[in-house]
Amino acid sequence: MDEAIKAWKVSVLFFGPLREHTGNERIELSVFTDTTIRDIIEQFALEKWLETGLKAAIDGKMCPIEAILHDGAEVALLPPVSGG
Repeated sequence: MDEAIKAWKVSVLFFGPLREHTGNERIELSVFTDTTIRDIIEQFALEKWLETGLKAAIDGKMCPIEAILHDGAEVALLPPVSGG
């Protein structure tokens, strides 16, 4: 009887040029329980950043793009750093 669709609330933080791309620094989302960081990246059309070294963290810990989120997760999307 546990067939109801379950959703979680998560926060997504965008840094540097990702913030400019999305127009937001922080967004609150409702996601399905099996949502991954990759799903979030695709939702915001950030796939091109994966090719240049996009990194992600959940609750302050670096993790793979395929990591599954949890209820209340804070996801940080970190673009590659360039110096000059």
